Amino acid sequence: EKDEGARSLRIVLEKTVQKISQKNGLSIFNDKGKEEKIASLNDKLKEMKIFKQVRWEENKTYLTIWNHASHGDYGEYDLKQVENFYRHVQSLLNDFGI
Repeated sequence: EKDEGARSLRIVLEKTVQKISQKNGLSIFNDKGKEEKIASLNDKLKEMKIFKQVRWEENKTYLTIWNHASHGDYGEYDLKQVENFYRHVQSLLNDFGI
């Protein structure tokens, strides 16, 4: 299921970026004690040179796919892109030992 897959992968991407952040000394909570937005953590990891330009952009792309899935804009992405999303998340898990 393309759309449910996109929504589920977003959760895995979010938790993975949080783990990578923690492994690199970043708090996943903001000053108010709420979880930092994944886009913000993604940016910080790029600034720290943990994520290179391409990986940072890929994360942004897959967050966009999730956003479309969560808002019912199912025509904005296709199954192949969701499959690539899966491979991207798997690559993050492998590359960062999570």
